[in-house]
Amino acid sequence: MKKPLILLALACTIFYNPNLTASPANPATPENVVAAAEKSAQWHLQNPLKNLGIQRWEIAPFLDAMIELARISGQPQYWSEVIRLGNSAGWQPLKRMYHADDHAVGHAYLDTFIADKSKTWRLKPFKKHMDWIISESKKHSNGKSKGPSSPIRSFDWCDALFMSPPTLARLYSITSDKKYLEYMDSEFKWTHSLLWSSEDKLFYRDASYIGKKSPNGEKILWGRGNGWVLGGLAQILNFLPKDIPERNFYEDLFKEMSDSVLDAQQEDGLWRANLADPEHIKGGETSASAFFVYALAWGINNSMLPKDKFYKAVLKGWIGLLGNICESGKVGYVQPVGAAPDSFNKESTHAYGAGAFILAACEVAKMLGASQKIPDPELLRRAQQIYDASGICAYACKVPRRQDDLAWENSNMAFRIYGPALEKSIENSGIDVWAKSVAYPVIDKWYDDDLSGKRSYHTDHGEGLDAFKVADTVGLGGTGIFKDGKLYKSNVYKCSEIYWTTPQTAKFSAFYVYKVGQKTYSERKDFRLEAFGKTCEISSTFFEGRGALRWMELGNNKKAAPAKDIVAATGLLPQSKGAKIYFDKKTKTLCAKDTLAEKPFDMFIQISSLTEIEDSIKLESGEEIIALKPDSKGKISYKISYIWRN
Repeated sequence: MKKPLILLALACTIFYNPNLTASPANPATPENVVAAAEKSAQWHLQNPLKNLGIQRWEIAPFLDAMIELARISGQPQYWSEVIRLGNSAGWQPLKRMYHADDHAVGHAYLDTFIADKSKTWRLKPFKKHMDWIISESKKHSNGKSKGPSSPIRSFDWCDALFMSPPTLARLYSITSDKKYLEYMDSEFKWTHSLLWSSEDKLFYRDASYIGKKSPNGEKILWGRGNGWVLGGLAQILNFLPKDIPERNFYEDLFKEMSDSVLDAQQEDGLWRANLADPEHIKGGETSASAFFVYALAWGINNSMLPKDKFYKAVLKGWIGLLGNICESGKVGYVQPVGAAPDSFNKESTHAYGAGAFILAACEVAKMLGASQKIPDPELLRRAQQIYDASGICAYACKVPRRQDDLAWENSNMAFRIYGPALEKSIENSGIDVWAKSVAYPVIDKWYDDDLSGKRSYHTDHGEGLDAFKVADTVGLGGTGIFKDGKLYKSNVYKCSEIYWTTPQTAKFSAFYVYKVGQKTYSERKDFRLEAFGKTCEISSTFFEGRGALRWMELGNNKKAAPAKDIVAATGLLPQSKGAKIYFDKKTKTLCAKDTLAEKPFDMFIQISSLTEIEDSIKLESGEEIIALKPDSKGKISYKISYIWRN
């Protein structure tokens, strides 16, 4: 039975309470501290950072904070956001195997697994990833660091000590396998030997800052970098048994750093971007300050730090942080992504800053007497219920358990593309259509039922089915490069990224590589689907060589050269011999009136007004193709849609 669309629309709205206050008259009560955290959480959930990948390090502290906030507030909807984004990511890290940054989301994924160990798919991707790294590390002898391109001596910047070691500590706690502890211990201690300032009892950000001076002639000891480390130590210690000898190093380091951090606190309760030179970048920086408040409060709560020495400093830091929070709940004064002290202002914000603030609030609330009332398994059960009943309106997800598919849907349609596990199969970059006949989400259910052997999604059980033929064609809206009468297609996507959005929008990118004669090209294909939209928007940008992949590897494509003098193409594959094909040059629309599973089936591709059409062509394969001229940046844009009259 179809759910009423109005209920789906309501279910797509994130819980929001505008009456929460971030700056109460008495901010140092457990209730008011939690209220401030909730208000910030809700603002950032309603206003996700544009183009932030859900597996990136920047979002990891926010996911950690959603779990901690659910625990201290008793409100499971915050944990349901972790479930939503974890499902979208396939509970797996990004592509870069050794890079510590890509391990940071493992904190929240593994915490979610620990609360319900029956759902092993939340454990397997990260466990497999780390098992491979540890196995590879045994093949390397100790030598000069290669940084994040190597499985040993990899953490050559101090931020990495927040990203990867807490994930390894969790895996050790889950499995009791000492290989995770031994690898974490070896890598952490190597970083300590490289970057630790024994004089200051703090870390340099990386080796390039050893001996470097600020404009005032002082050392550069980055505030947020040390915040990452101290916050990471708190998380590591949460998962190390108290009776193992390895724990002593981390306890001693935590206490040493805490003393130095306490000394660096300024009169306004906050910390500066450069701990060694408060005048280098003036003003209290939120992300560093929040990580310090979080870690110091955690130390008090776990009897690691003396309350009489640190309590007032934590409260002073909390009050200072509240001054950096906007009335809306937005967390401001966050230094942007960087590797050293830099400027910031009231409007500068980021997910890691919001996450650090909420983590700090949760520990401060505990210090003031708050406690978790609902055990994790029950809290997660309720979060799962919220997620299952949410009627997610626009949804994209990676599916590593089904050969690296990437699928997406809204209330009207569903699609998928194929990933690296099918690189040697017939599938390529074509887009598959899932003919759904219901408004509510089906992707997770269809995969669950099919993979468990319960029932196949190739058969209609009242919700639709996958009967669309793609094979090695464009499917509906796949792309290629047209040259000398031939359409060159890419193999399956090399890598992909799903972006943080509200449930009203699904947005993601897939990256492809082409071989055209002796030349190599690459493509970044961006997808956007709105909750109740009738079309899926696609933009493809073509680059010389493997330039598109630099966006995934480096986080930008500034050095990637757009492909010149190529003819790009998109098109569709009719599903029956009786299909009628129409091409309207005025509206730039290609239409196929067809049948699918013996029901009327119409497909549409509409080219953007900004993209120039060169020709429309029918290939011997039966594919109907539109040849397109990319703009000066190598870009073409179009929309795809279908109607299945079941």
